[in-house]
Amino acid sequence: MRTISQRTPGLAVVAVCLSAGVLAGCGSSQSPAPSPGAEATGGGASRAQTGGSPPATHTTPGPGGEPTGMYAGAYDGAFHAGLSSFNGQQVSLTGEVRDLIRSRSSFELASFTDPDLDPLLVSAAYAVPDLEVGDTVEVTGTVREGFDPPVVEEAVEEGEEAGFYDQHLGQPYLDEAQVEIVDSSGR
Repeated sequence: MRTISQRTPGLAVVAVCLSAGVLAGCGSSQSPAPSPGAEATGGGASRAQTGGSPPATHTTPGPGGEPTGMYAGAYDGAFHAGLSSFNGQQVSLTGEVRDLIRSRSSFELASFTDPDLDPLLVSAAYAVPDLEVGDTVEVTGTVREGFDPPVVEEAVEEGEEAGFYDQHLGQPYLDEAQVEIVDSSGR
């Protein structure tokens, strides 16, 4: 017959093992879900639906010319002046669609406040079939230097794309952009 003192160490070991197993199961290997409206790119609810407004985070270049954080705000003269300092960085811009080439998912982003400011070429990651000239958009993409147009067939060169890309040769542009239509132009 066993005594209580002989069973106690065995029960203690079992209790410790069960406790460790239960506590390990309480953790989560998944990161928490983002709060509504915290997405930086399209695919979620529009800002108009969530009642939020675009962030107004303006960053300034650091000592080496590199940005100190992600730029998020309007496409304006201040951003355009420091555009080269954001090369290779992701930015989020709001502006108005000035010109559009659907076949290449490309368009020009214009400033709300300065109509004379050179538009920024945006190369969208995916086609945006509902996009129209005059739409207000929020785009998030990577700033690239030295735009080099895609190779286009001769028949296409004579069509709607004639001259569109030529005016952006060698200029900075926004690549692989996610596009969200914030406001349509009266449709």
